Amino acid sequence: MAVVFDNSMFGNVKRIQRDMFGGRHIACDLTSPDFVQLADSFGMAGFLAQSPEELETRIKAALSSGDPALIHVPCGEVPSIWDMILMPRVRG
Repeated sequence: MAVVFDNSMFGNVKRIQRDMFGGRHIACDLTSPDFVQLADSFGMAGFLAQSPEELETRIKAALSSGDPALIHVPCGEVPSIWDMILMPRVRG
């Protein structure tokens, strides 16, 4: 099973362009395919989940089937994870 969280953008690129280049965006917005139809074209089940409750239902259905499946979750911009990953250097 694969879950695609789709924000229709290169999020990190857009964030860098916003923060470091005055919001001048270039080549960071995407037009996403219909992931459900794309999954179907490869012979696997495709599901759309537009809420946390739908995602839970779709995950349970995909896991219980035992077959390959893809779940498409459209979402907005996601927060940056870099503040949590890049810890300050500690010198001793």
